Amino acid sequence: MESIVVVGASLGGHFAVENLRRAKFAGTITLVGEEPHLPYDRPPLSKEFLRGEWERDRLKLARKSYEELDVELRLGVRATGLDREAGEIFLSEGEPLSYDGLIIATGARPRVLPGLEPRANVHYLRGLDDAARLRDSIKKGDRVVLIGAGFIGLEIAASCRAMGAEAAVVEAQDGPCARALPASLGRFLTRIHEERGVRLIYGASIEEIEGDDECIKAIQLGSGERLAVDQLVVGIGVQPNIEWLEGSGLALENGILTSPGLRAGEPSIFAIGDVANFESALFGERMRVEHWTTTVEQARHAVKNLLEGADHPFEKAPFFWSDQYEFKLQGAGRARLEDRLEVVSGSIEAGDFLALFEREGRLVGAYGVNRPAELVRARMAIERRMEFDEAKASLIKR
Repeated sequence: MESIVVVGASLGGHFAVENLRRAKFAGTITLVGEEPHLPYDRPPLSKEFLRGEWERDRLKLARKSYEELDVELRLGVRATGLDREAGEIFLSEGEPLSYDGLIIATGARPRVLPGLEPRANVHYLRGLDDAARLRDSIKKGDRVVLIGAGFIGLEIAASCRAMGAEAAVVEAQDGPCARALPASLGRFLTRIHEERGVRLIYGASIEEIEGDDECIKAIQLGSGERLAVDQLVVGIGVQPNIEWLEGSGLALENGILTSPGLRAGEPSIFAIGDVANFESALFGERMRVEHWTTTVEQARHAVKNLLEGADHPFEKAPFFWSDQYEFKLQGAGRARLEDRLEVVSGSIEAGDFLALFEREGRLVGAYGVNRPAELVRARMAIERRMEFDEAKASLIKR
């Protein structure tokens, strides 16, 4: 193998090229990215960067320069097609790139709500430029309306309050993160936001939008309530960037369908991060995981499999975190709403707890607030496929 192309110059792409050089791959590496920026860290965009506490330099991912890594950068360029038979990637400008190995890390983009396409005061937060525009737009006293009470919407709401802006969150479901969190955790999140001045409106629909092509003035809800808008942020989830692969022969369904080892159809192509829909050997189901830690670990795993010509299964448990005010919410595993939840340490009401999830006698998930060490140990127990009672005992006795 003499040349490897990594498509997607964000978290997954960056760690893929770093791991290739760490593994002593001596051939040509090309990193292709649609954004003009060097790879940067995204989680601070809704928090420290948005609040003006961090500047752009603190977001960079590279420990070594890409010159030191001997990586050819093709930034500000989109991949537009893939010819697997010829081993070529077509770009929005320039000649096609030939490859012996290919790692696809093109990530995902925000879902756009019809009628609320981006305009002067309508924002979708995914990239650095989005965050910079939102930061420059929010002023003290502004009425910021957020559509969607997922983690990104709640993090932005918390940042708005820190910036002196009003924040109202409109959510179609009956609580925050309703598809991911049990009701007890949803109530905890609701309380900490309401105590800090955020208004949360659940079970809501948007019936009318007031404004023009340049600016939104207000939205009217199905209840009849009218919310005046200075800035509006939509955060209703993401969709994987796979359109450029249509016609390539790769299996596309809510991402790129891969093997348990992240292989996409043939030994020379792997997919990682938000775009990879992989068969989880750990949980026995397909999943597409949109978490920082999983992307970094998949980059390492895919590089190893690619260079070894192997397809070892990726068996790490999903892991995420969300910082909101002084609370760090973390989760591990693949919990479902119907799983049995048991708080084994602390209390949800106090905002300091560890909760475990049981399914068919096995530990399958864990959530905690301000319990980072316990979450790490719980994740290890999940990956070891421990029985619930055994895992609970091992976590409590510490």
